[in-house]
Amino acid sequence: MTSSVEIRVHYVGNLKHKLGCDDDRLVLEPPMRVRDVLEELVERHGAELRDWFYNQYGWLDPRCMVFIDGEDSRELGGLDASLDGVDEIEMAIALPMAGG
Repeated sequence: MTSSVEIRVHYVGNLKHKLGCDDDRLVLEPPMRVRDVLEELVERHGAELRDWFYNQYGWLDPRCMVFIDGEDSRELGGLDASLDGVDEIEMAIALPMAGG
């Protein structure tokens, strides 16, 4: 029988400000991917987060940086990066570039 895993999601930058908290603790069933964590956060904090996490094609938005134990999730498989055996995820959303 597979046991649940607790994952700590730490927020920085705009995401921290938008959610009004520093972090969340999620309990998920393996197998887990980055996409599963993002969808759990959408369920918890509201559907508008989808626009922060995903681009118009359903891919991880380039402004959304997800780090798994300090490594960029894009280098580990992006939305399909496995989180099995991982106990902490750090998420950050960078500000879009603005001109003027």
